[in-house]
Amino acid sequence: MIIGTTFINIGAIIGFIGIILIMILVIKLITFWFRSLVSVMATSDKQLPSQYDKILWVTLFIFVPLFAPFIYTASVEKYNKKQV
Repeated sequence: MIIGTTFINIGAIIGFIGIILIMILVIKLITFWFRSLVSVMATSDKQLPSQYDKILWVTLFIFVPLFAPFIYTASVEKYNKKQV
């Protein structure tokens, strides 16, 4: 009986650790999303290649929120390498 309850407790602890790790991952993703969106909003229209780029980026952030920060970060890095 004691061995059975020990396994249940270990399983509960592992499940709790898994939930905590998922929560940390989600919080990091939300923070990354907000920082990328703030970066989009902080850029002026002169820093972007086209006149309507900021509107397009914000639309992408609203309709494709999971992938938009990664796409934006990759685009900024590529654009910065061209400027150097």
